[in-house]
Amino acid sequence: MLFDIGPKVYFAGMWISHRPFSMRPCHLWLCVSIIALAPGFADESPAQTALPSPAGKHVAETPGIFDDIYRDMQVFTEDGIAFFLAPGDFTKREWLYAGGIAGGTLGMLLLDESIQEIPRRNQDEDMYSTAMTVTLGGDLLGAEVASGVIYLAGLLSRSDDIRETGLMLGQSLFLGGSMAIVLRVLAGRRWPAADKGAYAFNFWEFDDKYQAFPSGHTVVAFSVATVLAHRFDHWAVSALLYGAATAVGVSRIYVDHHWTSDVFLGAVLGYAAGRFIGVRARERKEGGTGKEGGTGSGAWSLIPSPGGMTFTINF
Repeated sequence: MLFDIGPKVYFAGMWISHRPFSMRPCHLWLCVSIIALAPGFADESPAQTALPSPAGKHVAETPGIFDDIYRDMQVFTEDGIAFFLAPGDFTKREWLYAGGIAGGTLGMLLLDESIQEIPRRNQDEDMYSTAMTVTLGGDLLGAEVASGVIYLAGLLSRSDDIRETGLMLGQSLFLGGSMAIVLRVLAGRRWPAADKGAYAFNFWEFDDKYQAFPSGHTVVAFSVATVLAHRFDHWAVSALLYGAATAVGVSRIYVDHHWTSDVFLGAVLGYAAGRFIGVRARERKEGGTGKEGGTGSGAWSLIPSPGGMTFTINF
């Protein structure tokens, strides 16, 4: 199916099946990777660096694959450090946003049991099967495979645009997932299906039975949706992506795998990770905070050195 948005033509892969569970997570995400490969595949050329020739003339030299991989490893590390250090640079407004998110999560937590009764009263076999299929959109392994496919496609085709999309997807999944894992262990919340109530917490718990808060599937769905919305940069595509991510979160509530507050915080974490990576990518292109070859605020920097990477803190 072809559809045109702006100056570029995009294409989408579709998968139709009569059996709800015949679509495996990796198959689903490989279809998504086909969609994500579309922007810039035909018209994006690799960056070129001018080097002096022996005769004094300048020739254009295209960076090699290993140069791209090394630079992307830098970006991955730098952005990760910046993400986890970001609260130290929060403005007053950003702290107000954080407080609002915390308050909203607490408010939903107080309403979790009441809200959960709605899908429990209205469950039927067909809707349950459909909801279980929709939850595959939040499968972490499938999303990681898709991001890897996109990255390799860009690397081998020498398309900076596609390679960067794969890298951004991998970054957002790693950052959002890391935050989710830490919070899950700290909170130790029981799943709704355990019938222990919404306030069954066993703090600092590594048992998977106590890993409901936040929803990992929702983190994955919103991480991917936010990065792709940034890359496509069109309201219709953004609406479609965020609608699909919301459907994943709602399906997790419907099948009794998560409370509403789990899904809400998962959506916030996924969006935050994807948006942060999108902003960093834009700043690199504009030569701002995230420029290649040495990222950081005035207080710290990370630059390559002959022995690896040098992390510097300025006092």
